[in-house]
Order: sequence, then structure tokens, then C-alpha cells
Amino acid sequence: GLLKFKYHKEHLCPSCEQGKSKRASHPPKPVPNSRQRLHLLHMDLCRPMRIASINGKRYVLVIVDDCSHYTWVHFLRSKDEAPAVIIKFLKRITVLL
Repeated sequence: GLLKFKYHKEHLCPSCEQGKSKRASHPPKPVPNSRQRLHLLHMDLCRPMRIASINGKRYVLVIVDDCSHYTWVHFLRSKDEAPAVIIKFLKRITVLL
């Protein structure tokens, strides 16, 4: 067979040096973990679905509790309903506390 060829680098061109350079990564930001139920809620309003539900609702509001990961899902006809639904949800939750 053929002999193995060893390549010895004499120099590294500036482009190769820049391409191989490593940047120091930023330390990860601390994520606030809630140890108390209903202390931190994550909310997401999903875009309109292509097909509406039987009641004509096309948007989905998802609310997740950070501590327990309990999830609530609300179906909305329009994005404009979201603030009212969130306020009603928060009032209902504060009564339960």
C-alpha cells in the first residue's frame, strides 16, 4: 500500500487563524426557579390555527406554573380576548390562594 503522509504546518495564514479561533463563551444567566406554586407563571399565545374549533376559536393561550409545571389551556376567538382572559384567570387563582 501507500505510505502514510505526514503534514507538518510551517505557518498558519491569518484567515485560518481567525477561523479556528475560539471565543470565550458567556456564563449562563441564572434562571429564576420558583419554589412556590403560582409565584411565577409563563404564558404563551399561539398564532391562529388554520382550522377553527367547533366554536370558532382559533387562538390558544397556554399558562404554565413554573414550580409545579401545571398547565392551563384557554381557547380564544381572537388575540384581543387574551388580556381579559388573563385578568380573569389571575383573579380566579388569587381567590384559591
